[in-house]
Amino acid sequence: MDTYPLLTEVFVRIAAENGVRLTAENALSLLKGTLRDACAALSALTDVSVDELLKECRAAETERLLDAPKLLCGIPELLLALHERGVRHYVVTHRDLRCRDMLAQCGGLMLISGFLTHEDGYPRKPAPEMVQGCLQRYSLAADDCVMIGDRPLDTRAGKAAGVRGILLDADGRFAGETSCEARAENVAEIAEMLLPDWCL
Repeated sequence: MDTYPLLTEVFVRIAAENGVRLTAENALSLLKGTLRDACAALSALTDVSVDELLKECRAAETERLLDAPKLLCGIPELLLALHERGVRHYVVTHRDLRCRDMLAQCGGLMLISGFLTHEDGYPRKPAPEMVQGCLQRYSLAADDCVMIGDRPLDTRAGKAAGVRGILLDADGRFAGETSCEARAENVAEIAEMLLPDWCL
């Protein structure tokens, strides 16, 4: 799911409502860590607690996402091409099970073989337990899997669980990241790595 544009907009608005002016670029830089860390940085500039800011951000983002969820450009085609070659896809997310509804609205749910979400009770990434839980639940071998994420915490969780990683780094923010075997600027580059005989 391409949630960053919306989350950035929400974060900038909430910051402004609390007397802090942020550019979209400033907000995105904070959000590319974790939402809690971004809220902690904002909390330090306001009288609002981290937990209050987290709650407000998540509520506002979820409300908007359910209205118009979007997949990253090229993802549906790549997932389908891999699926047709026998590859199974699993979602490991801090979000709740409403991510299924979002994927259904985008037409991507039929390509997903399983989910692990916030409700499963695992520690948040980059702790490896959620990835390990996915491997165990769906009888997957770590060596047969690739973790694709758009933040280092995703590939760090994968690496700690013995899973190779591809970091989608569209803005070139994580050039020094060592938790992934490869970095990609866009979905087409991921496609070249996974399906060199196929063109997006």
